[in-house]
Amino acid sequence: VWDPKDEGAHSSIETLPPDAVGKVDKPYFEVLVVTPSAPAQWPRSKDQMRKMRRGDDRFVYEAVHAGNYEDALLAAIVNSDIQSVVLVDGFDYASSLDLPDLKAFLGRHGDAGADTGTAGSLALALAKRLKDFRPELDLFLLSDRSPELLAGADEAAPLKRVFHHIEEPMEL
Repeated sequence: VWDPKDEGAHSSIETLPPDAVGKVDKPYFEVLVVTPSAPAQWPRSKDQMRKMRRGDDRFVYEAVHAGNYEDALLAAIVNSDIQSVVLVDGFDYASSLDLPDLKAFLGRHGDAGADTGTAGSLALALAKRLKDFRPELDLFLLSDRSPELLAGADEAAPLKRVFHHIEEPMEL
């Protein structure tokens, strides 16, 4: 199925996946949403994001969800279509999947001691690690924390913007 000679024929950011519906002349990318919400709610979240699309949007994007630090980091490492990440405060560290090889991979890359004690520290730790692996990613934090706690903090440096939970969803 894979032809190495065809590898340079197109870039994933410049074309839509074959099963995508909509205009094919717009660049396609995926948004990784790292959230503490139950996986049963993720399809509804994807539908809501699709409904917010406008005809004059310059891109076509799809949401990809992860519920924890480990799954999110692995998704960003292996999926080059992910170009943006929304971190929602409150997600867990450990994956519910029993994948010892992938856990060992993460352990070798300095993630075994991620700080899970302070409120919001896991989101900031993931933001730092994502920037280490994929510096081109646009990272956003959705949080109830006071902006004063993040303003000027070195830990928040990888973030492009911090959104408060009460902000307009279309803004995000």
